[in-house]
Amino acid sequence: MSEGSVARSRLVARLTRQRIAQRYSGSLLGVAWAFLLPLLMVSLLALVFGELLAVRWQVGEIEAYGAVLFSGLVVHLFVAECISTAPGLVLAHAHYVKSTTFPLSILPWTMVLDAGFHLLAGVIMLIVVVLWFGFLLQPSLLLLPIVLLPLLPLGLGLGWLLSALTAYFRDLGQVTNLAATAMLLLSPVLYPLENVPAQYRDLYLLNPLTLPVENLRQILFYGEVPEVFELLLPIGVSVLFAIAGLWVFRRLQRGFYDVL
Repeated sequence: MSEGSVARSRLVARLTRQRIAQRYSGSLLGVAWAFLLPLLMVSLLALVFGELLAVRWQVGEIEAYGAVLFSGLVVHLFVAECISTAPGLVLAHAHYVKSTTFPLSILPWTMVLDAGFHLLAGVIMLIVVVLWFGFLLQPSLLLLPIVLLPLLPLGLGLGWLLSALTAYFRDLGQVTNLAATAMLLLSPVLYPLENVPAQYRDLYLLNPLTLPVENLRQILFYGEVPEVFELLLPIGVSVLFAIAGLWVFRRLQRGFYDVL
């Protein structure tokens, strides 16, 4: 690894630590909120959908709506974090634009690693919840890194694309939360994919949440290994999206100084 790459890696690590520290600065529980917030959110959603709206999710003989919901929610929270944060990456660091030495393209890395830290916390809590519901951890759980791998390039692609576009079109930052909500509602996070009318299920596959969520549930609750195509397709599509996002970022970066 070259000296430049090492220096960038250290810079990314330092900025990521700063992001996480600033998020919980002054709070009483500190980083513990990274573990508690997903649990509180899934408890609220399980109350509304599982109890008040009587949505059921049977896995074998276990009624496990809360646990199955949690498995989809941890994936959604990662993507939603990236979608909501990405538009402000360049705008919030406008002072770096005027620097000829600061590598602006590393900013999405700090965002993704921050979101990844909270994803890890959510997965730890998910495993606790799964055990509490009475499920046994299966050998298929070893595929967890591969199942979640598409989220990394997806987050980077969102970071590069949205941060660059928002520098020119500020209104884009106003609709990202709506987009994150739409991705949640139009994915099998809150309800089974089988509940979606057959003619619309193929459209659900266009949602980048769908296959990672379905694959995660397959290895976690059913102890089954997803088909190779279902594992590799999200990775390939996310990598292509990240490459496209980086290309757009580098093209638009030339004009950041003028628009900021």
